[in-house]
Amino acid sequence: MEDDMLDDLNLPLSNSNEDLETISNNYFRQLFDTGRFEIRPENLRDKGIDFFIELKRVSKKTGKAGYLNFKFAVQLKATDTKILNHDGSISLQIDTGNINYLLNNSMPAFYVLYLKSENKFYYEDINSFVKVLDEKNENWNDQPTHTLRFFKVLDTAGVDNIYNVTIEKGVFYRKLTENIVLQSLSTNFADKILIGKDLSMSNDSQIRKMVESIGLHLINEARWSEIIKIHKNSSNTIASTGIYNFILGVANYYSGNLTEALSFFKHAKNFKFNLNNGLLEYLKFYYLTVKHDIGILSDKEYIAQINNLEESSAVGLYVKLEKIKNGYTNSFDYSGNTNEKMEHDLLDIINHPNANEDIIFNAKGELALIQGYKNNIKYATEVSLINALDTVQDINIWERLRLANEFILSNRNWFKYVQDLKEEAIKGKNEFNYYWIIIYEVKVRYEFLLYTKYIIIVKPIPGMNRPEIPDNKESIASLIDMISSAYTYFKRINHLENIIATLSIVYELYHFNEEFIEAQQVIEEIEDLIEAYDLDQQNQKLIFLKNKGTHHEQLKERLEEIFNKPNSPENEIKYLVSKMEEMDENELLTEDETQTDIYFINLLPIGVFQFPVTAKEQIYSILQITPSAKKIFDPIFEIAIPVANIFYETIDEEGQQDGLLASKGIQSWRYIFKIREAFYKNKFYRVRSDI
Repeated sequence: MEDDMLDDLNLPLSNSNEDLETISNNYFRQLFDTGRFEIRPENLRDKGIDFFIELKRVSKKTGKAGYLNFKFAVQLKATDTKILNHDGSISLQIDTGNINYLLNNSMPAFYVLYLKSENKFYYEDINSFVKVLDEKNENWNDQPTHTLRFFKVLDTAGVDNIYNVTIEKGVFYRKLTENIVLQSLSTNFADKILIGKDLSMSNDSQIRKMVESIGLHLINEARWSEIIKIHKNSSNTIASTGIYNFILGVANYYSGNLTEALSFFKHAKNFKFNLNNGLLEYLKFYYLTVKHDIGILSDKEYIAQINNLEESSAVGLYVKLEKIKNGYTNSFDYSGNTNEKMEHDLLDIINHPNANEDIIFNAKGELALIQGYKNNIKYATEVSLINALDTVQDINIWERLRLANEFILSNRNWFKYVQDLKEEAIKGKNEFNYYWIIIYEVKVRYEFLLYTKYIIIVKPIPGMNRPEIPDNKESIASLIDMISSAYTYFKRINHLENIIATLSIVYELYHFNEEFIEAQQVIEEIEDLIEAYDLDQQNQKLIFLKNKGTHHEQLKERLEEIFNKPNSPENEIKYLVSKMEEMDENELLTEDETQTDIYFINLLPIGVFQFPVTAKEQIYSILQITPSAKKIFDPIFEIAIPVANIFYETIDEEGQQDGLLASKGIQSWRYIFKIREAFYKNKFYRVRSDI
């Protein structure tokens, strides 16, 4: 044959070890499916790692595989002889230097042995190996080599185990270090400097100087993500001052990295000697807040400790503002004395001589929220009152118009106030404040839509059709667009608390609009965030929200409970009204005893009554009209019909005063019934509408 000449040539000889290495490499790759693994051989200057293997995972939402940046390292060994130990394991000598090399790698690492005689792979976790070594001898590092016994077969189950171990450790380290990820070979140094390409980041000293000089300014501009990215380019020893640790703590707090935030705040306390008094007070405030959010401090413990800061010149006003917010966050009641006190307390903060622009704007925002809720409650109260009055008197069109005009005016004033706040934020180039006000505006408008759906005027005006319940779908869609713009912004700056807040509102709006598929998708996004950042308090809120905790579900349930409760104020009012109607009917059956020498008086809200002129002082006594008010009523009796608003238990002036707004609910109706009963017993009859 012509190729026989090749036998006479002096050629390089085949190496059985190299052949075995090639065989083991080829078979090894076949163990790992490309759907879950990306194998990257370490060919250049191999110092003990043959492969870096990155995990991929199929998203439940998109159905597509994505890279996780969770990796594990492999040192591949091979042998063509099978010498078993008594326990069935296979032994292999490993250099101590190689063990340390794999340990220095922060990712999981595995030794893999290829047994040619069986065409089978075995594997062992480096951490498990070192644990065994340390249990036998804590000075194991002094020995030059160690024997590794291979038990576990690297089959399909073994590959699955490696995958799950790497996932578990990857998630664990993410929870501990949040945004500190494994450094990639393709990472570009300049790309990590998002605050400017011309900034030099050559050493820890420059990074520390930059963070300490502009860090607080970046936080005020909601650019805390940039601070965290700058910090990632430094070594572990950079956080050696109080101010650096404080700034990194605040940045991680707003990013939702509570574990890192707590760690930085603890270190800041250790270096507190180089913090001024103002920053020390802020440090205490944030430190307590993070401990509470993580669950280390209970609500009671947190309130007790945070209240100690109320007199602080630095954070005292913020503490007071938080107390006001906590007073109404979970309440539907924004009227009465409680509301007035909240408004008074907020105005005190706004006008406080030590208040800075930030706290003033915050207080104005809370004031807008309270006043918006107050207007909504006012609407619901007035509609309920109209319904109650319509049962005891003819429909008063003018009263309806008056109440409608008052509501329109107050609502217009509120919208102008909110618009002024948004323009103030735009003028100050403060996107954070702008979108924060958007959240509050959507909350108020959403609540108003609830009231207009569930609380309506029962009796239509004669000759007119009852207005249809409005279809709110378009209004809801508009609100979703508004809150989605806020979500996009807070996601961009990585403000986790407001990301979840905006998503929660989006969920409520979708749910109210009966778009349940979209609502469920939002819930899943919130769940992913809570799981990724291990947020216990947010998880409790989410559980409540999913279990009929939306505002519309809560309001509907509340209304049903009120109207179905036998002893509810609404049912008591109905009973009192029915008794007054009986008095009206009895008066109609009584012979007309009307005298010529009589006065008339309009008792708001139950109508006009007549009485003898000689009983005027008795009328004054029944109605508790003050001496000064008598001087006003006396001349009016001679020329017209005076008005006494009997929602007031003491009447100090003539006229409607606050009209229906003076009602105090069931308390007022009990008093009205008492007056009506006194008029009935004294035969001061109601004037019939047909007279």
